[in-house]
Amino acid sequence: MVPLSRRERRLADLNAVRVTRQAVKGGSTNTVLLVGRDMSLEVAGSPSRADAFALAKELAAFLRLPILDASAGPPIRLDWNQLDQTAIERWRADGDAPEVPVGNGRMASVCREQGDRVVIEIEPLAPNPWRETVTVTPDRLVAEHWCSYAFAGRISRKSEIPVAELIELVVATQAPVPAARVAANDASVHVGGIVALGASDVACFAAGLPEDETRYLYAVVRAFLCRRGARAASPAGRQGSG
Repeated sequence: MVPLSRRERRLADLNAVRVTRQAVKGGSTNTVLLVGRDMSLEVAGSPSRADAFALAKELAAFLRLPILDASAGPPIRLDWNQLDQTAIERWRADGDAPEVPVGNGRMASVCREQGDRVVIEIEPLAPNPWRETVTVTPDRLVAEHWCSYAFAGRISRKSEIPVAELIELVVATQAPVPAARVAANDASVHVGGIVALGASDVACFAAGLPEDETRYLYAVVRAFLCRRGARAASPAGRQGSG
């Protein structure tokens, strides 16, 4: 006979559904956990961000708990009763279209609006060799980290979020990063900067920039999406994309 072990937890002891992402060889592992007072219970893990987040949404709605999405570093809180709305729908409902501050002219990034898109280019910040190119259109946000080596050519990592799946856009808090990851020039290292949470992907950019420059880029992207991304975020737009 095989002995069985059973442990019971009270639902009242739970306070959040937590989503994490850990880089592994060839991809990433997305884990869903129930967390609470002196407890952390792993529910499921998946290589698919979309599958893990869909499960987290179901648990959060059933238990009426917030999601703490730690896929890009410090947890970002998502209230369970707002998960069926896109970020743009919430911003528009709140009448929240921020004014864009004036850049100080000494920025490490170049940000320009070209017709139907905003393009941000960020030079490497020593000792990190990765350049960043962020393209925002009415339909999607694409963040690419890339660098070029004479012996290996161009190496890149790209994150792409449809605007109709954009859950949140935030200026992240600073978080300590293990020195080994910094020394290895890990493109997934994110210290501060801007985080875009999508249902199927997470995009991080502008890490390590001064706070005023980061908030300037955040305001540019958010104002553009409020102004130009509405049709992609409308209920009709989401139905048409399925």
